[in-house]
Amino acid sequence: MSKDRLILDEVDTRLIRSLQNDARQSLRTIAKQAKVSVPTLAMKLKRLIELGAIRSFSIIVDSETFGFRDYVVEINLRPRYLKKSTELAGDFSHFLVTQDSRIVGIFSGTERDAASLYTRLSSANGVEKIAITPTIKHEVNTGKPDIVRGCRLSISCYLCKADINSSPLTIKHSGRTRYFCCTSCKSLFIEKHSSVEP
Repeated sequence: MSKDRLILDEVDTRLIRSLQNDARQSLRTIAKQAKVSVPTLAMKLKRLIELGAIRSFSIIVDSETFGFRDYVVEINLRPRYLKKSTELAGDFSHFLVTQDSRIVGIFSGTERDAASLYTRLSSANGVEKIAITPTIKHEVNTGKPDIVRGCRLSISCYLCKADINSSPLTIKHSGRTRYFCCTSCKSLFIEKHSSVEP
């Protein structure tokens, strides 16, 4: 894989922007707008997913429609418990883990659900402080970040997770392309997995 394939072109950016605006669009619709073929667009989408540039497709549910309210939840943790952040934030629709050992997330539910969440989080190991605040308005800004042509994709080695700063080495495994930083990582992966495609 050459280095220039790790830089986004105009079609990549149009694809990402279209999906940010509405992920329900068909590839045919996006391809027509981008003036490229559907197979070309499908290949670019697959590559962006394999590289981790697109992690998932999701929906945004209006909690009020279901009689719920959105709450901002802030949890202060002791630093050594940061590894438990995903476990603690399992009920959140969105969450961030900050450098100063806090989890900040959005929780949707009734007042009773929020009280139950508070009780559950209070008894978790490593939790120092919890604040749950009802929101007045909650909107997700789907237009950010603004991905532009020429952005270099940052990818990490599938095995050691180190950033790949040059052209990656690749292997097809389980129908997906895996990226490696060096021949050692690639060789170790091949040793562990006998079903590597040539």
